Amino acid sequence: MSATHAGNELSEIAALAPELIATRASQELGATDAETERRRRQPASLFRTGRADLDVTVGLNRPFKLVFVRIHFAVAEGGNQTVVFNDVTVSLDSGRGEEYDATLFVSAQRGIDRDLNMTLSREELADPSGWSFGRQDRVRVRWANPVGARWGVEIGLGEI
Repeated sequence: MSATHAGNELSEIAALAPELIATRASQELGATDAETERRRRQPASLFRTGRADLDVTVGLNRPFKLVFVRIHFAVAEGGNQTVVFNDVTVSLDSGRGEEYDATLFVSAQRGIDRDLNMTLSREELADPSGWSFGRQDRVRVRWANPVGARWGVEIGLGEI
């Protein structure tokens, strides 16, 4: 290969470099945007456990939607073996004030061996959704526990 021919190839490569760099950067940015969007759509899971009454209030300090509520109930080790069933209530603690607080969902007679798995469908989560809330709103999950059963709750919140 002659020096002139090699120089011409390098010139052609150098001329293409900005376009190749721009294309590669665009691909990387597109992947980053796609990854950011995927993460945005992935719900944030909030976990709590306890042996007293379940009374958990959650929010994201930015607009969000409720995606799911899962609760497992179990007999406490060495605890009372009495099984009690009570309603699980999911409600809105509105950032606009108590005049706007509302019961969103009630699941009757939940307790040991009667777990709750409330998962919202795609149709229910489509924007705008009745399950969408403002940045000052909170979702509250409650269940009365007179026998000291163990419980674990996972609440999924998605960004809007």
